[in-house]
Order: sequence, then structure tokens, then C-alpha cells
Amino acid sequence: MNISTIVRGKYFQALSGLKYGNVAIPIFDEVVNPSAVIPVINGAECYVILQNQQERDGGMQIYCQYRILADITVKVVTKFGTVGGKKLSEDIADLIDSKIRSGRNTNLISVADVSLIERSTVESNKDNLAFQKILIYTNTINI
Repeated sequence: MNISTIVRGKYFQALSGLKYGNVAIPIFDEVVNPSAVIPVINGAECYVILQNQQERDGGMQIYCQYRILADITVKVVTKFGTVGGKKLSEDIADLIDSKIRSGRNTNLISVADVSLIERSTVESNKDNLAFQKILIYTNTINI
């Protein structure tokens, strides 16, 4: 099976049942399903997208195992009307990170390390204001 498929499946598994304030947040694969019901939390439509996967050889191979670095982006989207703030996207991102990186020996998948890069973006038009918290995880996998 392809490493991307395995990593993405593990992320879906770890994030299944993700809730904020007792409201389930849907998780999508690359694109939002147009027929899905998007919940509203604190005045914002909220959802999560798993996207932008890539793999590469680990720079330092170890004896008797092959090392792969597998990246995946987890994007938290909170879409308001014309007024909103980024705190909700940050709070949801914190929930996600606690499910992915719960500790050195209890990480999401059997990996040597899971590291994270975070960034925030905002998009606006005359009708909507969307805040996105982007979590880019690098999973170091020894196979």
C-alpha cells in the first residue's frame, strides 16, 4: 500500500469524531464534499481538510530500516459572515494537535518522530471572512 494512503488513513482514524463544544466537525480528503452539511460553531462554518501530501527519503538512513519523511497538511477552516476572528480556528487546531502528537511513545502512527509547522491565513470578500489554521505534519517513518 502507498505510504500516502497509510498516513492519510491514520490521520482520518485519529481525527474521527472530532468535536468542538459537542459539535462534530467534518474531515474532508483534499476537497469539501458539496453535499455535506457543514456545522456552524460560534457563528462560523467549520471543517477540516487533509491535503498536500508528499513523501521523500529521510536524509539519514538507519541500519536495517528504510526511513521515509511523509508530510500531510491539516487545514482548519472557520468561515464567518463579515465579522469573525481566528481564535476558533486556533482552538480547533489545538484539539487536532493533541490527537496527533499525544506524546513521544504514543504518536499517531508507528514513527520515530512527528514534527509540526503551523501558519495562519485569512481570506475575505464582501460577504465572508474565513480564517484558516494550517498544520503541516512531517511523519518520520521507519519501514
